[in-house]
Amino acid sequence: MLTVLDGVASALFVALGVPFISPLGVLFAIGIFLPSLAVAVRRLHDIGKSGWWLLLWYAIYFIASLTILVSVFVLLFLLVFGAMGGIEFFENVMGTGGEVLTIFFLVVSGALAAMLLVCIWAVVWLVRQGDRFPNRYGEDPRALDAKGKGHV
Repeated sequence: MLTVLDGVASALFVALGVPFISPLGVLFAIGIFLPSLAVAVRRLHDIGKSGWWLLLWYAIYFIASLTILVSVFVLLFLLVFGAMGGIEFFENVMGTGGEVLTIFFLVVSGALAAMLLVCIWAVVWLVRQGDRFPNRYGEDPRALDAKGKGHV
């Protein structure tokens, strides 16, 4: 029943143009966070990399997201106060050539590019075949023992 209500609420909010965060989606994301983190660390260990690389990836995502959020709030602040202060304030702060908008789009584009590059980097490492030999994180799980069977 909750899923049906969730779907109806999501459709209603989308139709109204309002962002909607599904409670079930949030619960699902919380529920799979630790298992997916464990799988990612294991995959990194399979290719001989430290699991701490995930911290760098999450940090870049966090900083880029925060940069976008702050940029949007600054732009909205300038637009609202520009509308309240009249055209003089708007021209003084925003500039007649749109310098603020140009800076906004460059900052947001840079943050999105950083997120995309981290995503590509993560996918390349996480889908790569593991090492065919023991590394500092242990034996190759696909290696065969003397009887021709894999490690347990």
